[in-house]
Amino acid sequence: MRSKFIILIAIGLSAAVVVGIALFGPKTPKSTPHVNQAGNSHKLVVYKSATCGCCGNWTTYMKNLGYQVDVVNTEELDKVKEKHDVPTSLYSCHTTIVNDGQYFVEGHIPEEAVAKLMEDEPNIKGIGMPGMPAASPGMPGNKTAPFEISKVDKNGQTSQFMSI
Repeated sequence: MRSKFIILIAIGLSAAVVVGIALFGPKTPKSTPHVNQAGNSHKLVVYKSATCGCCGNWTTYMKNLGYQVDVVNTEELDKVKEKHDVPTSLYSCHTTIVNDGQYFVEGHIPEEAVAKLMEDEPNIKGIGMPGMPAASPGMPGNKTAPFEISKVDKNGQTSQFMSI
């Protein structure tokens, strides 16, 4: 009889601990929109082909990190790239326009670089990483080298933005 009583108390205490953790334990923070220095949330518009799965993966990756992302499926990506002065040396499978044209973000750029761009708000046209590097956000595979991300200044010259 005594052992049954001890078992019931142990079960009751265990249940109380589980309920306590569920109610009062650490909370998972909700995604919040990224904001610029003026306190406005950044808006990303991703231009991509309707059939490109990796671009959809990158879009989901950014949404899951709290970014406001709209998608425009188009078969005229070159026109989007030309309109925003993306150098052909940086072309990738999708082009993202930030804040109605403030910047372009070309390709499978890690969020760390996008956050730096938005936080620093440099006087440039945008950033890019050519091709579709393995293990970059949205892409399968193993990372074999650092991701080299370039910036494009207002004169169209490219230089290193960051290496991740």
